[in-house]
Amino acid sequence: NSSAMAVPGFLMENGTYAGDVFEPAGGGLVLGAGELADIVVHVDGPLVNRGPQSFYVEIAHDDPDYFLNDNSRLPQLNLTLVGGCLQDTTRLFFGAGGANHTPIFNHMRIGDNDYPGDVENMVVDDMSNAIFGGSLVYGVSQKRLAMNSMDWRSAGYNWISAQADPNYIDNSCKPAIATGVALGDITSDGVNFDALLGDMIFKSFIDSVQNFDDGAGGWDWQIDNPPFDNDSTMGLSGNTRSFAVLDAPAGFAALNNVWVEILDFTERNGNAVPDWKLGGFYDNDVVVDHSDANWDTTYYDHSISTGWVTTDAGTELQSSFTVIPFGCGFEGMLNAFNMERAQFMLNDADGNNWDSVYFYMSMAPNTPYGHDASTADDGDAMYTYATHDFEPNGTFSVAIATAYYTDVIDATTTDEYLAPQAALLNKMLGFGRGDVNNDGAVGGLADVVYLVETVNNAGPTAMPFAHCGDVNADGGVDQTDVLYLWDYYVAMGPCPLGDWTL
Repeated sequence: NSSAMAVPGFLMENGTYAGDVFEPAGGGLVLGAGELADIVVHVDGPLVNRGPQSFYVEIAHDDPDYFLNDNSRLPQLNLTLVGGCLQDTTRLFFGAGGANHTPIFNHMRIGDNDYPGDVENMVVDDMSNAIFGGSLVYGVSQKRLAMNSMDWRSAGYNWISAQADPNYIDNSCKPAIATGVALGDITSDGVNFDALLGDMIFKSFIDSVQNFDDGAGGWDWQIDNPPFDNDSTMGLSGNTRSFAVLDAPAGFAALNNVWVEILDFTERNGNAVPDWKLGGFYDNDVVVDHSDANWDTTYYDHSISTGWVTTDAGTELQSSFTVIPFGCGFEGMLNAFNMERAQFMLNDADGNNWDSVYFYMSMAPNTPYGHDASTADDGDAMYTYATHDFEPNGTFSVAIATAYYTDVIDATTTDEYLAPQAALLNKMLGFGRGDVNNDGAVGGLADVVYLVETVNNAGPTAMPFAHCGDVNADGGVDQTDVLYLWDYYVAMGPCPLGDWTL
């Protein structure tokens, strides 16, 4: 293929031999048995686009041992230069004694398939396969998608249209970590407070959409090393903060089993990006022994903005995802789609379902979808987290809490862990305000009376966080909050407001 022999624009010829981009010029290396030599390639750095850039090298030689003594056969190698950041992770520790932990990838991957030699996935309560594989994914059409995932059989295919960027804290490719971060103060009585401390990890990424056009009028998600397509790239950047609590105080043990990522998206090219949708596609592998009669099944409860996976009988392990903010005035998680094995992100005819992801995320909200829970199938999950119409240079923020529990009595319901945890995290991040007495009801008469006592009579502060009494989100708890909550209670006024606290 003569075009493959042309010198790519990002390589620089050394000026001595046509087509030679290496040093030493012209080669001339003479090596004895077992000897090594460095070969330097001349690169025009600014012309190396983000992501992998492949090129071919032909090696001329007079070694009679090459190719069964036929030195007319010239070896050709496929080499790759990578623009931007390579994959890297930083581990987030949380829970009692920091025994739980999860990798934070420097892009949108959430699990790495847990194959030998790969990154160890989330470990909670000694369960080392809490999340098997998957990625956040966002897009504006069937083909314009940003994600970062390997195929779920680890057979070599990768989809990397979400690219790591130097993080916004220390400008390195590795996610930056800050330890001992103050995550707020929490109270169970409005008087005595415990400090929440933990680690926080920062990363940045952008989308560089890949073009899987097969050249014959089709679209093939299994093309090796597809080019990046500037015309399809959405032009969003993401900065995220991932955090979790170390040694949660008594009464708030649910915080030991969860970590949270706040994602701040920015449109960076001055273009509108309408009909943008954000979701997550995961293989949870709650059922480790696939000879078991129970199988992974996805459940969904819009009232607590949570989707979760357990067995069809609800008697085994449970993993969950909660979208924040939710509640009065906020949409929360839009829907959940229970996936069958034939819809996996695999590298064969049974999988590669990326071209259906935008369809799933476009389905009606507040509804669980998917196969019959009794089907003997290794189920997976597609969640729709948010939708947004970006204005030029516009921003959008959302948080996703990922939790895992191993001692669930009935995981088909939310009463035991999920509902209390979702409400607690929603309030911790600055939403769900107005339930100042922490009885689970927002803006009732009891809340108004409690807030009056807080403001006028120096009574106990709002629970479990003092900012839950700041219902107009102006930064203080005062008489204006009482009037705002009273209007909400008696006159069906606007919902209590919210604002990020971390």
